[in-house]
Amino acid sequence: MKLTINTLKRVINNFDSPDIWDYLEKYEHNDLGSGVYYWKFYIEDSYKLTIIGKDKNNRADKIRIEKIR
Repeated sequence: MKLTINTLKRVINNFDSPDIWDYLEKYEHNDLGSGVYYWKFYIEDSYKLTIIGKDKNNRADKIRIEKIR
């Protein structure tokens, strides 16, 4: 299942919560981490969401949303 911009807008207020890991895990993403959680999501060919953290039981250390087109 791909993450959409509408879904992203709904969950954006929860980005400071550890629950964001469980919520986003079900969406198609690239897992780039080795010893750290480093996930990239491509959203409707226009945006990229990057979320990085050391522990899924804590909030993410870094979250970035970039426009790619």
